[in-house]
Amino acid sequence: HASLLVAIEYLTALEGDFWVKLRGAGLTYGSSIQNTTESRLLKFGLFKCTDVAGAVAAATQILVDYASGEAKISEVGLENAK
Repeated sequence: HASLLVAIEYLTALEGDFWVKLRGAGLTYGSSIQNTTESRLLKFGLFKCTDVAGAVAAATQILVDYASGEAKISEVGLENAK
């Protein structure tokens, strides 16, 4: 549970990957990931989204890049997410 919360914070941090690649690209004003422990679900949200399909595709690619090892986790970003 704690590891998941750190991962969520890392991805959604100010100037983090979601901020830069979603908001910075003009796809959405904001995004969020929520861990709902009771229902055992992760929820992904977009706010004031101008391109839903593009934002979902970009968010999916971010996750795929980390899962495949193509994207590297920054030590500084990880420490800040803790």
